[in-house]
Amino acid sequence: INGVDVPNNRINVTANLNDIMFAQYSFGSVTELYGYAVGDNGTVIFTNNYGLTWAPLTSGVTDKLRSVYVLIDNYLAIAGNLGTILLSQDLGLTWTTVVTGTVENVNDIKFLGQDVVVASCDNGLILRSTDLGLTFTGIPTGSVSDLFSVNFSDASNGISVGELSTELY
Repeated sequence: INGVDVPNNRINVTANLNDIMFAQYSFGSVTELYGYAVGDNGTVIFTNNYGLTWAPLTSGVTDKLRSVYVLIDNYLAIAGNLGTILLSQDLGLTWTTVVTGTVENVNDIKFLGQDVVVASCDNGLILRSTDLGLTFTGIPTGSVSDLFSVNFSDASNGISVGELSTELY
C-alpha cells in the first residue's frame, strides 16, 4: 500500500468477507479515500487509511452481506441474502433497510447514474430503482439461474452473469 509492505495486516473480524469497495470523498478542501468491506452475519467494516486499519460499522442485520457500492457522495448501498438492501447517507454510520419485495438473495448492486440502481439476484431476478435505491421493481429475465454480478455501460445496456455460464444482456 503506497509502497509500504504490510504482510501481516489483518482485518479484525471472524466473519467471511464477500466484497470490498474504495471511494474518494471530498470534505471541503480535503479528499480522503474510504474503503468498505461486507460479509457474513451483517458484517460491515471501513477504513480511511488505505486498509492499514479497519473499524466495524453496525449494519443492523445478521444476514450474509454480498455486495457494497458507493452510489454518490456519502451515499452507500449494500446487498445481501433474503432480499436485503441497506442504504446509508452518512458514510455508513447509520443504515436504512429497503423493502425490495423479494426474498431472493441479492448478489450484486451497482449505480448507473441519474438515480438508477440495479441489482442481480438469485433465480434470474434483476432489481431496478430509479430513485437512488429507495424503491425497487423486480424485472423477471426468463432465466432461473442465480445472477452473481451485474454491470452496465450506460442506463440501457448491461450484462448480468451467473451460474451455469449464464450471460444476460
